[in-house]
Amino acid sequence: MMHRFLAAVLCSEPNEGQAILLDQLRQIARSWTQILDTPIAQAWVIQECPSALGFEVARAEPISNCTIGWRISSHLDARGLGAAPLEENWGAYVSIEVDAPKKGVTVYRDPTGRVECWYIEIAGVSVLFSHLADVLPLLRRKLSLNWDYLEFHLFNRWLHNEATGYNEITELLPGQLMHIASASITRRMKWRAAQYIDNPFESSELAGIAIRAAAQRSISEWASRYGSIALDLSGGLDSAIVLGLLRDTSQTNRVIGVNYFIPHIEGDERDYAHDAASLHKIDLFERSPLSATDYSLSEAGSRILRPSIRTMPLGYDQICSKFQSDMGVDAFFTGTGGDHLFYDFLRPDAIIDYYNLNGLRGIITGAHQLAQVTHSTFWSVISSLVRDELSRSETALDSLRRKCSIYLQPNPYANICIHNKLDIEKSLHPEVLEIASTTTPAKLTQVIHIIELQKHYWRYGRADTAEEVHPLFSQPLIEASLRTHSHWFCQDGFQRGLARSIFRDLLPDSIANRRFKGSNTSHWLQMLSRQLDGFRSMLLDGELAGRGVLDEKETLGVANPLGLIQSANFGAFINTLSVEQWIQQAA
Repeated sequence: MMHRFLAAVLCSEPNEGQAILLDQLRQIARSWTQILDTPIAQAWVIQECPSALGFEVARAEPISNCTIGWRISSHLDARGLGAAPLEENWGAYVSIEVDAPKKGVTVYRDPTGRVECWYIEIAGVSVLFSHLADVLPLLRRKLSLNWDYLEFHLFNRWLHNEATGYNEITELLPGQLMHIASASITRRMKWRAAQYIDNPFESSELAGIAIRAAAQRSISEWASRYGSIALDLSGGLDSAIVLGLLRDTSQTNRVIGVNYFIPHIEGDERDYAHDAASLHKIDLFERSPLSATDYSLSEAGSRILRPSIRTMPLGYDQICSKFQSDMGVDAFFTGTGGDHLFYDFLRPDAIIDYYNLNGLRGIITGAHQLAQVTHSTFWSVISSLVRDELSRSETALDSLRRKCSIYLQPNPYANICIHNKLDIEKSLHPEVLEIASTTTPAKLTQVIHIIELQKHYWRYGRADTAEEVHPLFSQPLIEASLRTHSHWFCQDGFQRGLARSIFRDLLPDSIANRRFKGSNTSHWLQMLSRQLDGFRSMLLDGELAGRGVLDEKETLGVANPLGLIQSANFGAFINTLSVEQWIQQAA
């Protein structure tokens, strides 16, 4: 269940139109709990679908600040681990603070993005909200599609800035602070990845200690909020770590495992999941998305503010919701985030981090290890270092474009002219704009993957009936990960070798020694093939084609079962399909 709130900020004397709007807001929220009540700002949360995230209000009267969600002071002992944490609070929240004398309001969203926060101005009132449906009755005209954003989304789904699929609505980004005053509205990144990148641990041993402590703290804090937990136990490294820490930090929770298996070679990881469940003595249930009976497109597309590939008909939401109903769990926990935080995406250019830290000392061994981990050659690793040295004289803008080009590759199903006119400086996430020209490619990649993680919470499907929690993606662990040099993560020449070493005592041998990952690609292909005729018509007769955005020839080539299976750009096709679907549902 997702936290649901409404807030209105009025930093000038209300006129008649603003007064009418505030009355409408009070009507919408009449059965909600008011948690902020001042002349210039008011806020409400709904209690019909209670969330373990909760809320907090100031003790003073009138109520002048509130927190939607939960936050605690940092309890991690940073002594011996480098500098102390730069943030005093962490959790999952949006905070609103009113400065009555200055007639200003400050809104901040924690860097995990767990609680949604969107912004729209209506009749001179700044409205912040979590659910689109709650503000639709307030609108005096239809929302308009933001085509600049939608075209950018065709090439990258997560590197965007505050823009959404609607011109009128923007997002308060995770880690971003918004100040609303009578004269202006300003935004800035309060939580900045650069703070932690620039403050690295002194050794890989200290990094390991900090990562373990941060993971234990995060999972313990999340687990304390629920009585019964169903863990998505995939059979992979990350969910096994979460299970081990759940059993290590809390014996009071009822924890069960559920494995969603695909009966294909690459998608059936049940043996590994059973090994983890047996080690930690929990019951494991098996469910297959092939047992779902409804493979229609998710209607959630009309409730979200950007396209999402999660609306594709794979069956997971249906069987997860039924599992929750059958088992009565309070929350679904997952291992989501481990790939990103324990750095499963190292590329050969991580050698630049090695060189910056060690110089030429041990460079041959370091390059060979990276070649092994990244499935590349020794010379491709060394050449990435040489290219970086040769580019030292390039401008900041050229550096930004070079480093980000890999994430903004042409989409073969979109008109190449659309790609060529992308304004990346206008469209990119502010964190990327800040650090792209000054940080190494490997650290930039890590930040980009953390930004991607902020989109991983799916608020619908099973999250309509139970909380969805990715406990690894918590602020203490994000910060510890950013302070760890990228090449340290492949300790001993193994992918995610540092994580395997840190958490070895929690893992069965089969998972600790595993060197490959499962995949559900065959399930994607099978499900999409069932409805390919409808998808083909949706694209070729849709809005993207009508505006000349779609490359119809390429789309025709892949929009058949054989073309789909043989496509080397399967992800781009799914992304294009999700954009068209969202546009049609938004209309």
